[in-house]
Amino acid sequence: MQALTAIIAVLGTLLGSSATYVFQRRIAERTRHLEDQTRRRQERLDAFAAYAGALHNYRRLTVHRWFVVNERPDSEDVNAITREVYELRADAVEVGFRVQLLTDEPAVRESATTALRSITGLHDVCQTREELDVHRATSRTAIQDFITAATPLSR
Repeated sequence: MQALTAIIAVLGTLLGSSATYVFQRRIAERTRHLEDQTRRRQERLDAFAAYAGALHNYRRLTVHRWFVVNERPDSEDVNAITREVYELRADAVEVGFRVQLLTDEPAVRESATTALRSITGLHDVCQTREELDVHRATSRTAIQDFITAATPLSR
C-alpha cells in the first residue's frame, strides 16, 4: 500500500511539473510573440513617421525652389537649393525603402509612391503659379493619404 501511495505521489508530482512546464512555455511564447509584434509595430511607426517627415521637407524645399526660380530670381543660389532638393529627395527615397521593407500592405506602398511622385511633379511640371497651387494641394493630399493608409498598421 505504501508503494502504491509513493507511486501515486511521484506520478502526481511529475504530472504537476509537466503541466507547469507546458503552461510556462505557452506564457513565454505568448510574451515573445507580443514583444515581436510591439517591436515590429514600433519599427513601422518610426519608418512611417520618418517617411512623412521626409516627404514634408522635400515638398517644402521644392516649393521654395519654385518661388526662387520663378518669382524671386537672383534672391538665392538656385544651384545650392536644387542640390538640397535632390538630397531631400534621396532621403525620402531611402526612408521609402524602409517603408516598403516593413509592410506588405498594397495601399501603404501605393500611397507612399504616389506621395513621392506628386512632390516630384512640383519640380518637374509647374510652369505657372496656378499649376503650382494645384500640385501643392495634390502633394499635400497625397502625403495625408499616405498617413491615413499607414495609420491602421501603426496601432
